[in-house]
Amino acid sequence: MDALRLLALGSSQGSGSGGGGMGFLFLLAALFFIWWFLYLGPQMKRQKKRDALLKALKKGDRVVTRGGLMGVIVGIKEKENIVVVRIAENVKVELMRAAVEGVLGGEEEKK
Repeated sequence: MDALRLLALGSSQGSGSGGGGMGFLFLLAALFFIWWFLYLGPQMKRQKKRDALLKALKKGDRVVTRGGLMGVIVGIKEKENIVVVRIAENVKVELMRAAVEGVLGGEEEKK
């Protein structure tokens, strides 16, 4: 009789640990959503903004590259994704469109 009680007691304790598994899944899902809203959401927003900036480049824009060069766009080769930038008088360089870090405006443009 004691063996049956121990067996019944052991099986009832084992079934109680199933609730802990659901709690773990809930915690894992909550951590995923926190990670999504704190990291992935803003990251995707920045990427969309950067893509829009690169798509909107046009002749005459004053730009700065990732390497720190500043110049004015004098040509764009759409098929190759290349931007021709004048960095000084009679000095033009061809850059990949992705190398453009930003478009200068306001006070930087006046200088």
